[in-house]
Amino acid sequence: MRYDWIAKHKAVFCVEVMCKVLGVSTSGYYGHLQGKPSQRVRRHEQIKHDVQRVYDEHHGIYGSWKIADVMQERDDLESACRNTVAAAM
Repeated sequence: MRYDWIAKHKAVFCVEVMCKVLGVSTSGYYGHLQGKPSQRVRRHEQIKHDVQRVYDEHHGIYGSWKIADVMQERDDLESACRNTVAAAM
């Protein structure tokens, strides 16, 4: 949201100054322009996918505790703590 505001106003204000005032890094702004999702976003999407997969494999009866345990045990899934699993659910 901040990056979009900076992009709209870059003709009026200096990008570096806007980044400093809004509390974001200039490298983050320029990275946003490239359109590639960050590693954190990619990991979160993988966790959401894996949570759904485990939930479906166990017929929709597992909660966040058991799903997190399954994700910790299996090597083919991204591991995550229970709070992260609960947020993804």
